[in-house]
Amino acid sequence: ALLIGVNDRQYVSQGFQNVLRISPRTEYVDQNIEIGARIHHDTIRRDHTETGYLMTSGVLVPEGSDEVRTTFNRGSAIAGAFHLHDEILIVDRFTVSPGARVELIKTEFHDLLNQTKSEAFNPVFVPGIGAHAKTTEWLGFLAGVHSGFSPVAPGQAEDVKPERSVNYEAGFRLSG
Repeated sequence: ALLIGVNDRQYVSQGFQNVLRISPRTEYVDQNIEIGARIHHDTIRRDHTETGYLMTSGVLVPEGSDEVRTTFNRGSAIAGAFHLHDEILIVDRFTVSPGARVELIKTEFHDLLNQTKSEAFNPVFVPGIGAHAKTTEWLGFLAGVHSGFSPVAPGQAEDVKPERSVNYEAGFRLSG
């Protein structure tokens, strides 16, 4: 039998974010400071089924077996994120941009077929820094190191941790 399934899914993704920007200035240093907070809630409902069919003379014909539920679960995540970023311009030539974000992620997963439930909490710290040096009106050099991550999906085993990365950049910028 050829099993043909329906992957019935419903998603909800919603959140709220607030950002405060402060721009202090002195004779030699200008700053653009950003402080932010976000709360985000995601849910998914899955109800997957399969039905068996036979191929008869080039036409799909139901084989007569009952529809089988293959997946029936609910997953959710609520995340709080807080960030601080500062763009520091020194004597109109050198810019340093440090920043950091903290994510606090709580997930829940209910497998309604197997009657199991799991929960997880993952705090993640994501720092980064970049720099740009303007050598002429039209040429500047840049470099940076930034951390990244990919959160764990609801329902994963406790020993599964968020994927982490470290990203490096270096180059030059032409302006004209």
